[in-house]
Amino acid sequence: MKFKITEGWGSGHARNVILLYADNWDDYGNKTTFHASYCDSTGEEHQLGTVKIGMESPDSDDNDFMDFTGRTSDYLNSEFESLPANFFSLWQSAEAYKLVLECENNCHFNILEALNDISYNPSIYEKYKNEDAMENSLFRSVSYSLYFRQFRRIARGEAVLTSYDFSYLIKNDNRFVEDCELTFSVTPDVLPPTNIHAVIGSNGVGKTTLIKNMVKSICKNDNTNGMFKYTDTSDEDEVGSFENTICISFNPFDDYSEVEMLSKNFNNISIRKEFEPVSEDAYEDCYGELSVLDDVQMTFMSSLKNCLMDMTKRKDLRDTLDMLETEFNFISSNYDFDINIDASLDDILWSASEAFNQLSAGHKVVLSIITRCIDVLVEKSVVFIDEPENHLHPPLLSSLIRGISRMLIKRNGVAIISTHSPIVLQEIPKSCVWILRRDGNIINARRPEIETFGTNIGNLMNEIFGFEIKRTGFNRLLQNAVDRCEDYESVLEEFNYQLGDEAKSIVRMMLKQKNAE
Repeated sequence: MKFKITEGWGSGHARNVILLYADNWDDYGNKTTFHASYCDSTGEEHQLGTVKIGMESPDSDDNDFMDFTGRTSDYLNSEFESLPANFFSLWQSAEAYKLVLECENNCHFNILEALNDISYNPSIYEKYKNEDAMENSLFRSVSYSLYFRQFRRIARGEAVLTSYDFSYLIKNDNRFVEDCELTFSVTPDVLPPTNIHAVIGSNGVGKTTLIKNMVKSICKNDNTNGMFKYTDTSDEDEVGSFENTICISFNPFDDYSEVEMLSKNFNNISIRKEFEPVSEDAYEDCYGELSVLDDVQMTFMSSLKNCLMDMTKRKDLRDTLDMLETEFNFISSNYDFDINIDASLDDILWSASEAFNQLSAGHKVVLSIITRCIDVLVEKSVVFIDEPENHLHPPLLSSLIRGISRMLIKRNGVAIISTHSPIVLQEIPKSCVWILRRDGNIINARRPEIETFGTNIGNLMNEIFGFEIKRTGFNRLLQNAVDRCEDYESVLEEFNYQLGDEAKSIVRMMLKQKNAE
C-alpha cells in the first residue's frame, strides 16, 4: 500500500492507494493539513477525513533553517509507503480514526503505524511534543483532553468511554411489598474498575434464575418477572439498550435456544455438545470429556481465526495473553502462542492448535472463552456469567475474571456475575455487589457493609457469607457441641482435643454468646 500526495481533488482512477490532498491552510507558519481518502481495488474512493502531518523542524544553526517553509508536502516524496522517522501525524476527529481503523481491516495495512500516528504510538508524541508544528498545528483544533481520553483509545481499537447507568427491576408477587430494584453504574477511568458487577446470596435464593431472567429480558422475552431500565448519563451518547449480549454458561444443561431465536445480537458461549449418541454404549464417548473438549477446541480455533483476521482483535488477544502470563503464569513458556503480527495466518493457527492440545482441560476452557469474548465483544456489550467458581479452580477463575475485565474496560462493556466466591468479590468494589435475600416469594437486596475490593478472603467469608457458613460444615458441628456443653474444656474433650486454632476461636465466641443469653 502506498500514499500519494496530490494537489487537487479526485482519485484519477487510482487503485490500492491512499490519497493525501495537501491543503494550504496555515497554522502560524505550519502547513500540515491533508485530506485523506482510500482508493480500493476497484478504484472506488472512500473518504477518511483530515490528518495533520508535522515534521521535526531544523535547528536554528542548521543550514536549512532559513529555507524551512513549514509546508510538510515540500519535504515528502509524492509517493511513499511510510513516513520518515522525523515526521508525525494526528487525525483531527474521532470519526476519522474510526474510518481509518475500518479501512485498515479492509485493506490489511496499518495506516496509523505507517504515518507515525501519535495516538497509535504515544512515544512519538513524547519525543516531539515540544515541536512548533505539534503545539500550534496538530493540536490547534484538537484539545489535549480529547487526545488523551479518546483518540489514543480509538487508535488502539478501544471504545470511547462514557458513563452509563441501568437497573433491573425484580417484580415481587405481594402487592404490599415494593419491587426489588438492582442498580448498576459503569464509570470509566476509575479505580477500582466498575465494569464487573456481582450478585451473591445463599443457595436457593434464585441467583441462576435471576441471570436467566436478565438474559431473556434484555433479549425482549416478556416471559420473565423482571425488566431492565436504562438511564442516559452522557450528553453525547444515549443509552437505550446494549449493543450485544453474551452469556457464558458452564452448565451443559443450560438452554438458551429460545433467546437465540429472539435476538441476533445474543452470543451463547457454553460448554456443551449438541448431538445425540448413536447407541447406549456410545453415550460416554459422546458426552464425555473428549467430546466436550473437542467442542471447546473448535470454538477456540474458530474465534482465534476471526481475531487474527481483524487487526484490533489480534492486538487485543496478544495483549490479553501477555497480561495473563505476567499476572498468573497462565500459559507456560513451553506453549508458544505466536500472535506476531507479521506471521502468516496458517502458521499461527497451526502453532496455536499444537499448543492448545498441550494445555490442561481448565486452561483450554478459559482460553477458549476469553478468545471468544474478544471475538464477539463490541462497545456497550453486557456479559452474564453464572457461578463460574463451580467449574473452575481459583487460579483459573482469577484468570477468567481478569481477562474479561480487561476487555470490558476497553470496550466500555459490563459483566453481571452470580457468585458465592470471595475470589470474585476481591476483584469488585462493594458498590458493584448486590446481596440477595429471599423470604418466601419476596426478594430483597442490599449492598455489603464492608469494602470487598482487595479484602482478605477470611473477612469476606465471615462478613458476607458468614450466616450461611455457620449453618454448614464444621461450624454446625461446633454449634451443636456448644449447645450441649457447659464450658470450653467440655467442648474440647468432645472433639478429643482435635480442634484447630480457628475452630477454638469460634468455640470461644459461641460460648460467650451462649452465656450472654
